[in-house]
Amino acid sequence: MTKILRILAGVIVLTFLFSCTAPEDGGVGRTTEPATEPAPGTAEQSESESSGVEGAEMVRGFYLGVENYGAPGTSKENIPNFRYVFEVAGEEVSYPAAADENYTVQNTLKRGSDFVLTVEDGVITAARDVTEDPYVYYPPISGEPGVRTIKNLIKTALGPVGSTLYVYGGGWNWQDDGSSVAATSVGLFSDWAWQFDINNADYEYDADDPTVSYFPNGGFNEYWNAGLDCSGYLGWCVYNVLNTESGGGGYVTASTSFASSLAERGLGTVTAGTPVPTLENYKPGDIVSIKGHVFMIIGVCTDGSVVIAHSTVTESRTGHKGGGVQISAVGWTKACEAYAVADRFMATNYPVWNARYETDLKDPSVYFPGEGGSVFTWSESVLPDPDGIRSMLPDRVLEASKG
Repeated sequence: MTKILRILAGVIVLTFLFSCTAPEDGGVGRTTEPATEPAPGTAEQSESESSGVEGAEMVRGFYLGVENYGAPGTSKENIPNFRYVFEVAGEEVSYPAAADENYTVQNTLKRGSDFVLTVEDGVITAARDVTEDPYVYYPPISGEPGVRTIKNLIKTALGPVGSTLYVYGGGWNWQDDGSSVAATSVGLFSDWAWQFDINNADYEYDADDPTVSYFPNGGFNEYWNAGLDCSGYLGWCVYNVLNTESGGGGYVTASTSFASSLAERGLGTVTAGTPVPTLENYKPGDIVSIKGHVFMIIGVCTDGSVVIAHSTVTESRTGHKGGGVQISAVGWTKACEAYAVADRFMATNYPVWNARYETDLKDPSVYFPGEGGSVFTWSESVLPDPDGIRSMLPDRVLEASKG
């Protein structure tokens, strides 16, 4: 994995050099072109300035991950014994990290990024991301943080579509019990599109080899920043619609109880059960929890098929289980209206995704099992609908999201 990370860092520098002007149809880019030579204080050298803390030193390093990641003994039960590996001045160096109940250091560290570390008596007590020239993605459709309308909810939900991998535990924090820094960030988290672009149709969300897998082996979330799972995705969506600043209280929770958790916060109402879809009982913006999954309704078609937004595992065109955030169809066959709407939307707006994945289709019995699920509907006082989105069919909802 160390070798892979070094290669990927090089790929970013050599390949993804884009204009700082956002493309009209969305795209990826950098705020500036990367320097041709390492800047002073890069991962090639240790920082020399004082930390301001007696007995502490400042070290700059390129983070390579938890030592012996994927090994049987590298598990949540042994976190106090973990060491975190960095490339410092061309050599690999590992440090333990200070322990606190919020795992502050661990929830800051991201594989493949540069950090200035505060090291006291050989232990990391603080870490600051100093990655230069961060990766930037310009989505074809995106919302505006803090604008509380159903239309903006849909627009916000479309921001990570087609550019964010499915990562089990993505959006959850390092200790896997709540929202990550990514899920409480205003705007798209830069690592999502970066990870999508350095992978391809052969990406596996749970590869057999743990050293090249993004799966949270060992019960801790080493790749909390690399993508999103279903509840991480919707937790980020809710946060961005309701907030204008990063770092507040998050909304990520278990998928099965996600809908009810929003109602418990006073954001709307929840109804038990997931009836067969009709135009009357599901509306755009509704959030549906079933056992092991949660998704957002984009709309119900006249034939009862449904267009949804979610992050899910999808088999690629090369036969690998990857996937991520996407617009999908719930219907009986590819002849259903929802499939035509979702397929056209993904092909038109997300061509790179479309080249990797076919549009996902699930039978209604899978996503609307009747019992065991719940449906959350937003309170009009929390997210009003001045644009009439909730009365639209899904093709019109998606078209309106572009305006």
